[in-house]
Amino acid sequence: MNKSEIRQRMRKLRRAIPPLQRQLAAIKLAQNLNDFGLFNRAANIAFYLPNDGEISTHPTLKLAFRSGMKCYAPKVEGQHRMHFRKIALHASLATNLYGIAEPSKCAALISPHNLQAILLPLVAFDGVGNRIGMGGGYYDRLLASLRNKAQKPLLIGLAYSAQQTSKITEDAWDISLDYIVTEKRIISSTKAGYQV
Repeated sequence: MNKSEIRQRMRKLRRAIPPLQRQLAAIKLAQNLNDFGLFNRAANIAFYLPNDGEISTHPTLKLAFRSGMKCYAPKVEGQHRMHFRKIALHASLATNLYGIAEPSKCAALISPHNLQAILLPLVAFDGVGNRIGMGGGYYDRLLASLRNKAQKPLLIGLAYSAQQTSKITEDAWDISLDYIVTEKRIISSTKAGYQV
């Protein structure tokens, strides 16, 4: 299957997950990230705000706020561009043209270089850190400046375990993940120079 076919199949799969199963998976994923020690070593972290059946980041966000971390989320700004802006625990959020919640345009901006970790949504992933996103290329463009940098944030894809697929063919512009975290386990990319 090509990326478009995988994307279509996996979007349908994740939207079909029953609400209670989604909620329990999101809680277990947050526990896995906590056990991973992410909240002990990151001061600034970027989250996504879930949409279209993506695994929820809300339990993870609560843990991050409780740990005193500064949290950021994507805001679409301009033609196929987005930036990370600060969010607060009970801040009101706007909805963008895709129907995704996002921070205010007045919220503090942060460069990806100043983050310790970025939690990315994905539609599908393989066992070596490749991901298929929604197809807009927003994350690939935002993170292109991190390519080949010695110091960069951990790139951690979040997904349901059922979203794993066989080998995903990489395109030149694709940004590989360091880890994928699901409700069942933490997968270390073979390309990552980190240890779980």
